[in-house]
Amino acid sequence: MKKTIRFAVLCVAALWLAAYSGGCATPWGTASKNIENSRNLRVGMTKSEVLEVMGEPIRDEKFCEPDLWFYYIEMVWGDGLVTPEECLPLVFEDGKLIGWGNNFYLDRQIQRRKEDPGADLAKAEAEKAEAEKKAEAEKKAEAEKKAEAEKAEARKKAEPEKAEAGKKAEPAKSESTTSAEAGKSESDAGTSVPGKK
Repeated sequence: MKKTIRFAVLCVAALWLAAYSGGCATPWGTASKNIENSRNLRVGMTKSEVLEVMGEPIRDEKFCEPDLWFYYIEMVWGDGLVTPEECLPLVFEDGKLIGWGNNFYLDRQIQRRKEDPGADLAKAEAEKAEAEKKAEAEKKAEAEKKAEAEKAEARKKAEPEKAEAGKKAEPAKSESTTSAEAGKSESDAGTSVPGKK
């Protein structure tokens, strides 16, 4: 029994090591590669030169900007999400690298706020207006969808009522047709053409 448990623990440990032991496909491998590559960065490099040295930055996160690139360097939260705290920021100006690292990035943010305190406020207001516009569009789309669903439901209800009304009208129509035909055949029976049966 002890041998079986020991073997199972060793198998799990071996699988874990194989899966997370450093290749570039793991976050740890990517982080170590990015840290190593960042040693070759120089102020004044163009974006294409930085791409050659560092590879593609993270581009699909909300915090990414055209002149602010992020490269994953460490796991802080362990939640599977990439946050700015887990990345190495590279700051560009006029297409040239002007600095990198969290200290540089934060110092630059503080400097920009001192130079133009309204810039962040204007950006926040623009983001708020965009969010409100998006919420309004979503609300309108939801209302249209609800109205369409109500129309479809009304049509579904109306179909059986129409079919039932048609069935009620059909027997009355057929009775009048039958009685008219009966009257016609009775009158036809009274008149006969000589020589024909």
